[in-house]
Amino acid sequence: MAHGVEIVAFVSSVGEVDMRPIEPFSPTSMDKDKWINGQKEWWNLLSKVTREVVDSNEVRCPSPEWAEKMKNVNIILITLLYLLFLIIQF
Repeated sequence: MAHGVEIVAFVSSVGEVDMRPIEPFSPTSMDKDKWINGQKEWWNLLSKVTREVVDSNEVRCPSPEWAEKMKNVNIILITLLYLLFLIIQF
């Protein structure tokens, strides 16, 4: 960790499965009691993200619930691509 800064990146969306809030926001400019569309949960998640949490699943998403949804999208996409490959082969 250089200069006391650690950068941790993570997956927040796969296909149409997107865990980010719908409305853009700035936690410093909004009344926290009026956050909508999951903004409060999103900011709470961001404040707790660590490398260990991100690396705890193969999707690299810090939310176990969202990681499972994203994993299912990947399985569906891989299956569809494989079926398309089989169709093209014939």
